[in-house]
Amino acid sequence: MKGPRKSLDRISTLPQDAIDLILSLMPIQDALRTSILSSKWRGPILEFCIILFVHKNIFSEIDQMILHFSRSNNIKKFTFLICDEFYLLPCSFFSLQGLEHLDLTHCEFHLPLMNKGFNKLKKLRLFEVDITNKMLRGFLTNCPLLEEFTWARGYYTNTKLSECEFVELFKCLPSIQVLRISQLYIEHLGAGSNSMPHKLPISLPNLRILILNVCFLDLSTVLCVISSSPNLEEIKVEMCWDHDEHCLQHTFMNLPDIQEYSGVNLDHLKELEITNFHNHGLEMEFVKLIMGKSHVLKKARIELHYRVSVSEEVKMLRGLVHMPFPRASLAASFTVKRYNEIDLL
Repeated sequence: MKGPRKSLDRISTLPQDAIDLILSLMPIQDALRTSILSSKWRGPILEFCIILFVHKNIFSEIDQMILHFSRSNNIKKFTFLICDEFYLLPCSFFSLQGLEHLDLTHCEFHLPLMNKGFNKLKKLRLFEVDITNKMLRGFLTNCPLLEEFTWARGYYTNTKLSECEFVELFKCLPSIQVLRISQLYIEHLGAGSNSMPHKLPISLPNLRILILNVCFLDLSTVLCVISSSPNLEEIKVEMCWDHDEHCLQHTFMNLPDIQEYSGVNLDHLKELEITNFHNHGLEMEFVKLIMGKSHVLKKARIELHYRVSVSEEVKMLRGLVHMPFPRASLAASFTVKRYNEIDLL
């Protein structure tokens, strides 16, 4: 006589990343119910990456879910994606004191009066997040361990800062190692003015990777950060000329003098990349400055803007061949290419 057949639990024996993926794709209510299945599933519900493709009519349920999670400090990673609608984060969200990685999309961000911040947070990504510059600085000030910060705008929001606000932002990022800011636009004091300092009031010795999408007018912003970051290993700059009418109107009234930054220290830079390159003289001067100061540079890459004509491109390449500029690293490769095209140099 055969004994009773043991139940076969194939689900709980799945790899942890598979369990996390299953939970992230489940409806909110079903995901919460998994806590009764086993201890192996109860842990992920407090630590898995929460991705929500939802509509406004269930925002109240999301509030309840966050309130439920806020009672534990076990959540390490929180990825929150709302499609089409902006979701106002409830006050209970700021009780998730165990967070180390936070990724928010399409959210409204209002700090509570008693803002504790996230003192364990190491990675922060904000995309299309409605937050004032003052509130952002207040939040970052209470994230002392932050190592990686990505701030990206989209169709509904933009990253506008005054020169003073830009400088103040970095006072809140003393430990930053990786910085990405998309569609950064600096509001200057007036036409023809540029009061951006050559250096920040603090040094950024931990910054290794700098990725900025900036208006051509704001190239001095990039130089300011570079001059304050002696240990940079990777610089990526996407030039943007057309995201703001103000930029178009005042582009040629507010250009920095590249020679004023000749004292920049780039002894650790290994990679330089510039996209949307328009072949303007100032852009090339920027490239020459960086390559002339980077003794261990391994790779420099320029991707041309689609509006650069073939004749302009040929003229630029001829100039690079017949009038080579000083390079600190003779071993560095230098590539010029069009978007999605083969290398040209």
